[in-house]
Formats: sequence, structure tokens, C-alpha cells
Amino acid sequence: MRRLGVALLLLCLLSVSPGADAQNVPLTEPLLSGTVVRLTWVDRAPIRARLLGPLHQSSAVVVYCRYPTPGCAITPPRDTLRHATGGLVHVERRRGTRARRGAVIGALFGAAGALFVLAGTAEVRRADESGRAVAFVLGTGLVWGGLGALIGSGHDRWEPATP
Repeated sequence: MRRLGVALLLLCLLSVSPGADAQNVPLTEPLLSGTVVRLTWVDRAPIRARLLGPLHQSSAVVVYCRYPTPGCAITPPRDTLRHATGGLVHVERRRGTRARRGAVIGALFGAAGALFVLAGTAEVRRADESGRAVAFVLGTGLVWGGLGALIGSGHDRWEPATP
């Protein structure tokens, strides 16, 4: 009797598999051709891609090219790939870069570093050099903020296109 209970439990667990939900693409709204997305299938690493055809909830196939690659930049794309939507579990849409966050973090680190340097050299400076100190902190924060924005612009910001 116990074996029958275990067998029934395993049968129930196997009947609720990811393949049952894999018939529909997990999207709340259709994505247009040309949209840069990150696609994740079951047991696979996410793929950054540019859609070459629209993707909607009842799509059977995703047509895309890997992004960014030289073959994806030309029209028509040289590296067209097709993959069935079965097993597609997550779709994310690209929403810009992290340049703003990088600029803020860089500016804060730059200003903090400048203040640290000024605190270390406080005994040597004269009292009438406060204008230079403020300019030093602001200038250093600005330079480091620009460097942070440059670094942040190389990192994409993703937004789920799923519910």
C-alpha cells in the first residue's frame, strides 16, 4: 500500500512539469521585431538576442540573431537563428544602460576620495584655500562620475516582459 502511495505521488509530481506551461510564451504584451531581449529556456543559459520577427504569446518559433554580433547589425541579418518556444521560461526586454547609476557611484567615490586626500593634507593647507578645496572635490567627483558613466554604459538594464 505504501508503494502505491509513493507511485501516485511521483505520478502527480511528474504530471505537473514545466513542459505543460511551455506551450505559451510567457509574455504580457507582444514584442516587435528589432527588440533586444534576453531569452531563457529551461536548463540553458540566457541568450541576448535581437528579434527578427514579432514574438507574442501564441508564437511557436522565435526568430532572432545573437546580439551584439557583426552578423546581426547588417540588413538582412547574416546569422538568423530559429528556436521553438517550447521550454521558454523567461523573456526580458532591454531598457537602456546603467550609465546613470555608474555616474552617481563614480561621482560619490571620486568626491569621497578627494575629501579623504584633503583631510590628510589639512595641516599643510592655509585657511584661505577653501575655494580650491571645493573646486578639487567637485572636479574630482565630476571626472570620476564621467568614468562611472562610461563603465555603466557598457551594461544593459533589463526589464521582465513576463507577468
